[in-house]
Amino acid sequence: MTASEPKEALRRIAAYAVITDESQQVLLVRASPLSGTPGIWSLPGGAVAHGEHPNETVVRETAAESGLSVAVTGLKDVLAD
Repeated sequence: MTASEPKEALRRIAAYAVITDESQQVLLVRASPLSGTPGIWSLPGGAVAHGEHPNETVVRETAAESGLSVAVTGLKDVLAD
C-alpha cells in the first residue's frame, strides 16, 4: 500500500444474545453511566475479539454485563455492513 492509496476501513464484528425466560420476557442490560452510551438499554453482547467465535463472545459479554452464565442454543441471524 502506498501513501496515495486509500486505507481499508476497519470492520468491527459484534455478537448479541436474545435471552428469554419461561414467560418469553427478553433480558436487556443498561449501559453504565461511565460508558459511551450511558443509560441505553440493549441486548447483552459486544465486540468479537480477534480469533474468538461469536458464541464465545455472547457467553463472555452476557456474564460481564449481567452476571448470568448462559449456553448458546442457536444462531438467529448474521448481519454485515
